[in-house]
Amino acid sequence: MLRIFGNKRKRNSPGWLKLLSFRLIGRDRDNPSELLEGYEGFIFACVNIIASRVAGARLRLFARDGNSERELPVHPLLDLVREPNPYMTQYSFLYLTQAWMELTGNAYWVRVEQELWPLPPQWVRVVPGTWPRVIEGYLYSPPWLPEPMAFSDEEVIHFKRPNPQDPFYYGASTLRAAFGETEFWRLAGEYRAMRLENGGVPPAAMIISEEANPEDMARIRAEFERLHRGTANAGRPAILPPGTEVRLLEVPAIDREFAEALRLTRENILAIFGVPGSKLGLVQDVNRANAEANDLTFLNEVIKPRLRFLEDILNSEITYFYGDSLALRFDDPLPRDWEFALRKVETLVTLGVMSLDEARREMELE
Repeated sequence: MLRIFGNKRKRNSPGWLKLLSFRLIGRDRDNPSELLEGYEGFIFACVNIIASRVAGARLRLFARDGNSERELPVHPLLDLVREPNPYMTQYSFLYLTQAWMELTGNAYWVRVEQELWPLPPQWVRVVPGTWPRVIEGYLYSPPWLPEPMAFSDEEVIHFKRPNPQDPFYYGASTLRAAFGETEFWRLAGEYRAMRLENGGVPPAAMIISEEANPEDMARIRAEFERLHRGTANAGRPAILPPGTEVRLLEVPAIDREFAEALRLTRENILAIFGVPGSKLGLVQDVNRANAEANDLTFLNEVIKPRLRFLEDILNSEITYFYGDSLALRFDDPLPRDWEFALRKVETLVTLGVMSLDEARREMELE
């Protein structure tokens, strides 16, 4: 194995719910493979919008000099982040990292010479160490390798979401917090399929006189479907044989409760991920004003803390390799209040605190 990093610094309900609820016990919310299986439906939508915003944030490099700092637009560290390996870009690399943290609570990077490579978390296991060395290393066991690859603690950059139940070894994902809700959503899909396959309720029933034989019943059914099935035949009046009665069937109350439970489950999933429904096209009772307010709240309370988390890991695990005076920093995801900025600059220039050149730079006119 090539030398990697070297001297890294480390600090030490209704009837249908009762029918399905027993199955929730059989799945492991701490198993990364099972958590990754949930990457579909509303979970995909939530993870995708969070990971996309994080990956699309602008990352800059600054050099500190005493109490001041200056931006470095060109630097080998920026080159590494912008093209971590020959197969990935900065966007795809950060997207995967954030998506894995949302789904499993963990993401792993390993550096080989001047390249960074991601390790899928479902194939990584932490090897505990002996106090005070909390972590001895990591084992990477993808299915195509006959033997696990062993990495020391210094060779792996471990992004782990803070986990009150396990502060040292594995992170806690957002999906883990929503596991009960997402499991119910998954089982609800199976329940609906089961109802359609084994007990689906037709929209209407035709009651035929006792004199009709099986051949007549089959012929009437086939003729009715030919004349009325499909969108092209919608609204056509029905002419039935004498003695035939049509009785419309109501949707059972249990299915109405089921639909309401699904709606509440969806809202709970969105709340746990912090994604407003308006971001996913759920536009009920949404206008421009509260949609913009929802977006600002989403950026401030969901995206901004995640960018800060990534900054902390990058600056403690990577930038020191290129010098202690460097710092990577994401741009603030919140849109700038240009009206407030203009009033501030006008006041400072009038008071003589800021020069015109400084004002032009502040307003990004240079």
